[in-house]
Amino acid sequence: MIDPTELYNKALNSAEEWADKDNAAGVLEDALGTLEGVLCAEYKAKGEPVSIMTKLIKQDQRWINAAKAWREARKHALVARLKYEQVNRYQDNIRTRESTERQLAR
Repeated sequence: MIDPTELYNKALNSAEEWADKDNAAGVLEDALGTLEGVLCAEYKAKGEPVSIMTKLIKQDQRWINAAKAWREARKHALVARLKYEQVNRYQDNIRTRESTERQLAR
């Protein structure tokens, strides 16, 4: 028989891990948007034309590094979500198995 407290703790831990990593990715995504604004202002102050601003920003090493960090954080968040969903499926399978065993024992 499976300990329900253990199952609950596994689900809670995986949910917290997912929430933390998703939050970190969200913060980095917001920071990336802020950085785009800062870079836009810098390029505008240098007299760069607005028509090529996006291209210049996406080529800036600061933006590239921030985008890499954001993508890495998003990847970790997605993996944590998959782990959380896997824990839930595992728990569902255990409950189904135990229910079936109880029905067969009647």
